[in-house]
Amino acid sequence: MNRQEIERLFPIETTRLLLRLATLDDATLIQTAKESYADVLRRWMSWSSDENMSLQGTIDYLEMANSDENTRCIAILVVDKETGAHVLSTGLDGEDDDFQIISTGWWLSAGHEGKGLAFEGMQGLINLCRQHAICQKIISSYYEGNDRSQKLMERLGFQHTNTKIKTHRCHLNGEMMDEIEYEMVI
Repeated sequence: MNRQEIERLFPIETTRLLLRLATLDDATLIQTAKESYADVLRRWMSWSSDENMSLQGTIDYLEMANSDENTRCIAILVVDKETGAHVLSTGLDGEDDDFQIISTGWWLSAGHEGKGLAFEGMQGLINLCRQHAICQKIISSYYEGNDRSQKLMERLGFQHTNTKIKTHRCHLNGEMMDEIEYEMVI
């Protein structure tokens, strides 16, 4: 499938959440969620440089994800069905134009930890990939010490494939961290 075909499958609903395409209109909602959880994001997210943590960084990302030239990146916003509050940001990044291998990651906004929302949202996305035969494999990774991400990946059914020793520089404190890679065959 290509990006446009996958995007037509949205929005999707789970019990408590709505997964929809993120648009430029969501910049303030996403930015507010990023700012409320900045230290956590800067510790664990590879994209959390000073530039990308800014409102302009959020706008730039959403403009890129929604541009006609983009063939491999789908930005997904997960909100509470009842309140519209930001719960999770995620996406599907095709390793090729036909999305046979997809890379994904996610971040949960502050106040939503421990409620099973990240599992529910990501399970909804994985189910979409399975039901529509979108890809053959999903890959993801986390950085050493992020036990919540490890547990979530394993609960979702990802399998450990590789550990890259001290390859990621943490944006919070400059510490070099291992990158732990996982994959799921669909």
